[in-house]
Amino acid sequence: MKKRWIALLLILSLLCALAACGGQGETEATAETEAASIETTEAVIRIPITSVPADLFGTCSDSLYTNSLLQLQLELPADWYFYGASRLAALSGITLGEEEEATKEKFMIAMKANGISYDMVACGNDDHDTLSVCFEHPGHLYGQSMSEQAYAEMILQSFSERLSGIDSGAAGAELCTFSLGSNEHPCLQFLSSENGNTLHKTMVFVQIDEYIAIISASSPYEGNDTSVLDRFSYYEVQTPEAEETPDEG
Repeated sequence: MKKRWIALLLILSLLCALAACGGQGETEATAETEAASIETTEAVIRIPITSVPADLFGTCSDSLYTNSLLQLQLELPADWYFYGASRLAALSGITLGEEEEATKEKFMIAMKANGISYDMVACGNDDHDTLSVCFEHPGHLYGQSMSEQAYAEMILQSFSERLSGIDSGAAGAELCTFSLGSNEHPCLQFLSSENGNTLHKTMVFVQIDEYIAIISASSPYEGNDTSVLDRFSYYEVQTPEAEETPDEG
């Protein structure tokens, strides 16, 4: 009888060992599959950090916004304010710890991972008028590169159905052009219904290599076509000319 119990215990131990090996093999196979899936996904959706221009993002100093890559500067009215870095980080999908700061590098990583990052958001003190600059990567978001004109036309098409439900007597959208500095860019103007209010919105599209900068403005619709963007003066950033080195005689 004792020998039978020992044999039975050996058989049970063997079965447990086989089950454990089988479970470990399945776990390892699952882990390998998940890792391969993650690598494939990242290869599709992630932008190499080296492809993000180092000067893609601008700066906000007092009431002046400057972006050298866009060759754009604009100054806010006295009663406007800029969003802080932490609020921009939240809009850009950046999670910050209690002691972390929203650095330029983190915004570049957000662009690489999400395909979109906010560079600037400004508001009037009544929060009704807003102005923003964000960068989007069409290849990341939509799987194909697009010109600024094609991107504007795609956005116009996507808003068509949403605009049909606005009862303001002037609902609609149109593509035009808008001058920033010495250059003209596609501009989409439309009305949007939010929280029971009808807003006049303007979006200007500026192409930077494979990225699209979207300069957006929003204000309450008051029966006219004046955009918030028309209230600002835009001028090109002055780049110092390289000093000529005199030829050595």
